[in-house]
Amino acid sequence: MVTSAPFDNWWHESFGLDVEILSPPHVVLGLGIMGVGVGSLFLILAEKNRASGAVREKLDMLYLYLCGMLLVLHMILVSEMSDASLMHSSVFYRAICYGTPIFLIAYGRGSDHKWGATIVAAIYMGFFLAAMWIFPFFPAHPKLGPVYTNVTHMVPMGFPVLLIVPGLVLDIVMNWLANRGKWLRAFVAGSAFLVALIAVQWPFGIFMISPAARNAFFGQIYFPYQMPPSMHQLAYQFRLDPSRKDFLTGMGLAWLGSLISSRIGITYGNWLSRIRR
Repeated sequence: MVTSAPFDNWWHESFGLDVEILSPPHVVLGLGIMGVGVGSLFLILAEKNRASGAVREKLDMLYLYLCGMLLVLHMILVSEMSDASLMHSSVFYRAICYGTPIFLIAYGRGSDHKWGATIVAAIYMGFFLAAMWIFPFFPAHPKLGPVYTNVTHMVPMGFPVLLIVPGLVLDIVMNWLANRGKWLRAFVAGSAFLVALIAVQWPFGIFMISPAARNAFFGQIYFPYQMPPSMHQLAYQFRLDPSRKDFLTGMGLAWLGSLISSRIGITYGNWLSRIRR
């Protein structure tokens, strides 16, 4: 985290203002924050796995909260590829399937709660919703140029991905197949995650680009200062894959990524449940 600060200053001096989340200095910062969070997670797990009774229950609640915050960080890093306008393209599903099942499965299995993945997803969604509804109440003005859109308040990131549904599906699958082989669980869980994600995000994307979502509740009225007003209309249009072949190939990669992420999540989750010190 400390290293990212001078790196970011050098990056701006060399290449100018960056408005992307996934610039190299920002990735370094994200990895630093993730490292602090994971380290804290290990400390909590070491105490939780040695405790019992009411103390263990309280530590499990704290553990799930921190897991939710780590999922928030992950979703911020992929937020530029999870916009509503991309919900009918393979880009969106690849961005979510490459890694997200790791968090939901591993952190869910590391918890004592039967619905751990659902709770972690709910914490992520609650955080994003609170930020979207609260941020605009604080006045703010751009301090760097160029300024194309007049901004008078803080601009939130947008409505969260509906991960609570895939999280619930993962909990059901993992509880149902608890005594089966790891690869079978990974195959079923990864496939179910992608199917659940498509089932909720595909129709939700149609709603999010419609006039019904252009209000403070769903957040489709907020634009960053660096976006010209002539481009605001792009938020209400789907950005599709170049061809059907590209879409199907991309969705195949999303499915493969979901399977691999699920397998990693199972192994990682089993290790988390055994941490003692």
